[in-house]
Amino acid sequence: MNPSDVDFQAVRIMRRTSGYPANSTDGVLVYDGGAQSFVDLGLMEGTHYYYTAFARDNSLNYSSGAITSAMTLVTVVPPPVLSLPPPSSGVGSENTTTPPTSTTLPPSSTGVGTTSVPIFPPITSTSTGPFVDFPLTGTPSAEIQKITINDFIFTQIGTIEEVLPIRRGIVRTNGEKNVRVSILYGKLPEVLKTIAIAIEDPNQNGKISAYLISINASKSAYEGVIPVFSKDGKYPFTISILDHEKQGVFRVAGIFDVYIPMKLPSIIPVRITEAINRAIEAIAAPVTAVAPIAAPVGIAIGASQAVLLATNVGSVYDLYLLLLRLIGLITGLFRRKRNEPWGVVYDSVTKRPLDPAVVVAQVNNTQQSKGEAITDLDGRYGFLLNPGEYVIVANKTHYKFPSDKLKGRAHDELYENLYFGDPFQVHEGSAIAYNIPLDPIEFDWNEFAKNKDKVFQVYSKKTNIRLWVFNIIFYVGMVFSMLSLVIAPTLLNILIMLSYLSIASFQIFWKATHTVTRVINKATGNAIPFALIKIWLPGLNMVVKKTVADETGRFYFLVPPGTYFITIEEKLPDGTYHEVLRTKERELKSGVVKEDFLV
Repeated sequence: MNPSDVDFQAVRIMRRTSGYPANSTDGVLVYDGGAQSFVDLGLMEGTHYYYTAFARDNSLNYSSGAITSAMTLVTVVPPPVLSLPPPSSGVGSENTTTPPTSTTLPPSSTGVGTTSVPIFPPITSTSTGPFVDFPLTGTPSAEIQKITINDFIFTQIGTIEEVLPIRRGIVRTNGEKNVRVSILYGKLPEVLKTIAIAIEDPNQNGKISAYLISINASKSAYEGVIPVFSKDGKYPFTISILDHEKQGVFRVAGIFDVYIPMKLPSIIPVRITEAINRAIEAIAAPVTAVAPIAAPVGIAIGASQAVLLATNVGSVYDLYLLLLRLIGLITGLFRRKRNEPWGVVYDSVTKRPLDPAVVVAQVNNTQQSKGEAITDLDGRYGFLLNPGEYVIVANKTHYKFPSDKLKGRAHDELYENLYFGDPFQVHEGSAIAYNIPLDPIEFDWNEFAKNKDKVFQVYSKKTNIRLWVFNIIFYVGMVFSMLSLVIAPTLLNILIMLSYLSIASFQIFWKATHTVTRVINKATGNAIPFALIKIWLPGLNMVVKKTVADETGRFYFLVPPGTYFITIEEKLPDGTYHEVLRTKERELKSGVVKEDFLV
């Protein structure tokens, strides 16, 4: 219903001295007309007056009462100024219409009409809420004290009425529509009582507006209608139940989370605008319910994938290890000057650096620790030791030290100066640069090699499933964030959407500029795991870069732009390597290889 559809006629103001008038006939009629403000004159000194204003349409439907109260002075009679509530077509109306702005009031049967500065909407209590001026000396009945916020029903009034969910005391509502607040008749005891809701406006320095919740015509529930909100935001509210018999008040609190729907350009046809608004209303509730969970989960998944790309780690577990390394760096467990030498802890089977591994230097035959370090992403560690005789112990979950697979060897295909736990002497100014191989305890290379075709198919399927799941979560969160931004274009929703766009842009850019290639057996189409890739300078026969492919044959390297040739060595079941490919000289303009190697 559009505001122009509401035929506002008048406002009726009722007055009492013993409590707020409950309906349009309860108490003394002090004004009935169409002006925005009214001054009640000729009142008794030192008397507390309670007012309720009811808006009326041409069908004689009355809105819920807006309430206020004031006490006259003993020597001076300052009239309480009443600003009338937003017009309404009754409990079933969707919107309110601004009443006429005439500044002249017709004479009242019990008061004198005057002009004043209009305050609209709605009537504002002169106190901090309803019932604070009542002589409260007792405690409400036990039945009233059992009432919670979830006993009340909040209904968005519109073409189709919608019951608004209550989540942790928060009610999300369209600020351009009225809200009916109700509670079933049987929820409250059969005692004399008055119910009112007071709403604090954060946009007007916490101004309090109060409205009655009175029994409906069918006596099935107590109901009251809250008019439209002027702006979006969080509006705290308190529902107060006054037990006249016990002379006590019980209160429950909540928050209206108000949003203002997106305004479409006037050039769009009315029918299309209405259809879009109906669609937004239809998705607002589920989006509001799911977005607080989907949006942060999607951001976390997307950020994790971005980190996995940027750090060349291959799983969520590797990401966990990365976090452990960062913690080690922050707490000072690992410190090394820029120019100090280092050693590398690595997997004896795959030749890949291990991070994090704990490396401890002990005085020989005493197990007295003289230095500890946690390896970085490249498996590196370093010590500053005083002269003496030491041994090194390296530890990592699921790995064994010293290595049995390479024991007795001074070097392998990738590393020199291997260490297996023997004592060594540290002299003044000498450096520790041992490379430490560790054997994987839970990895059977022979079994893996015999069944690698099957293993890779399973691994590839699992990888694809994981990527699909992660991508679905990320993009579902992104969609819900976009819908939340359309429904409520707040700063928080804008920042969340910018986070999604940043993560998506980074992933696209990184994939486009940092190519991860593979080593593939061209006869079978399967990847060659743990292949050793060497980049050589032609003419000098000098290796400038070495890297090891992962379980699926993927690898990445970056070298200065120039001319190189590349060799690929396949790892055999006995742990040795055999060269299977030697490329021709090629120019790497960007320092990376952008195509797969077919062996």
